[in-house]
Amino acid sequence: MDELVAAPDRSVAGRETELAEIRRLGYSGAAGRALVLTGGPGIGKTTLWEAGIRLARDRGIQVLAARPSEAEAQFSFSALSDLLEDVDVAGMESVPAPQRRALDIALLRAEAAGRSPEPRAVASGLLNVLRTAGTAGRLLVAVDDVQWLDRLSADALAFAARRLLPAAAGFLLTERTGTSSPVLRVLEPRGLERLEIGPLDFGAISQILSSRIGPSLPRRVVKQIFETAGGIPCSPSNSGARWQVTSLRGSARRSRFRSGWKTCWADVSSSFPPP
Repeated sequence: MDELVAAPDRSVAGRETELAEIRRLGYSGAAGRALVLTGGPGIGKTTLWEAGIRLARDRGIQVLAARPSEAEAQFSFSALSDLLEDVDVAGMESVPAPQRRALDIALLRAEAAGRSPEPRAVASGLLNVLRTAGTAGRLLVAVDDVQWLDRLSADALAFAARRLLPAAAGFLLTERTGTSSPVLRVLEPRGLERLEIGPLDFGAISQILSSRIGPSLPRRVVKQIFETAGGIPCSPSNSGARWQVTSLRGSARRSRFRSGWKTCWADVSSSFPPP
């Protein structure tokens, strides 16, 4: 477990406190706890969420994960399809046949007989799938950007979470500040824990840059990157095209850097010429 803190993964540098909370979720076997990581876009919620999934799997906990996006929120049951991607619903005898059939249609694994599956049948099927998977108390339901769940997936998961015994499963979620989700509202009475993810400090930024491009970057440049990016640890996986920036001098470049923070200051720094 401690390897998540000590690992040379630059993307989790400076997050020891947050990782400790996530490790607590893993130590408890996930069951009975619901933790949501909140913060602005690009602040590092997904990186910590992924670390939590790795920790859970390392401890032998089954993880059902989904990463919905705003662009896919229009597609019915798209998040549910991700959540149950590796689950053989058809082979779960403990789930009543009508519910298995409804789930298979919702997940596009079976042809619909003229009309869409009944949402209540889908939600009840999901509940029974989670009950079956969580029988041993070692199940983690993980959803990144829970606010982007499509409506039918959100309703089904909220329905299941409301009826699921706390000991059956744990929840690890991320939520963008200023948004909401019916899933979170259902989990609140279960003692939902919120962990606010803030900007990285200068030391963490320095560590990340050093691990990426070596210690040769001048301190003044690191300081400029830190001040300009505001401690937002944009992940290279979220980057757009790499900017060919040769310095941070001039208000135009600084403005361009701020407006396009999703391209990640680590990518920007790698374009600097050697000092």
